[in-house]
Amino acid sequence: MNNIKDKNKDPLANLFTELPTEKLSDNFRANMMQLIRQEEVRLKKKNRVWGIIGIILGCICMAGATVYTVLNINWEGYQLPALSWNPAFIQYCYFIFPAIILLFLDYQFRRLYRKKHAKDTD
Repeated sequence: MNNIKDKNKDPLANLFTELPTEKLSDNFRANMMQLIRQEEVRLKKKNRVWGIIGIILGCICMAGATVYTVLNINWEGYQLPALSWNPAFIQYCYFIFPAIILLFLDYQFRRLYRKKHAKDTD
C-alpha cells in the first residue's frame, strides 16, 4: 500500500524541496543572453557552411554534366557559325538564347537569395 503512494507521488516534488534557496547572481540574465547569442551565431555559421557546401556540390555536378556532354557530342561536321547576319547564323541562335535565359535566371535567383538572407549577414 505504501509502495502505491510512492508511485503516485510527483517525482519532481522532492527535487523542488531540495533546491537551494541561494539567490542568483546579478549578471545571470546577461550571461544567459550571451549564451543564447553565441548559440545563434553558431547555428548561422553552421547553416552558412551547409549552404556553401551545397553551392560547391551544385557547381561540381554542373561541371561534370558539361564535361560529359562535351565529351559525348559528335563533333564531326560541326562548325562554328560566322558572326554575321546571314541565315546560317540564325540556325545557331538556339545556343545563345538558352544561355541568356539561364544567366538571367541565375541573376534573379541570386538577387532573391540575397534579399531573403540580408538579415543573416548583420
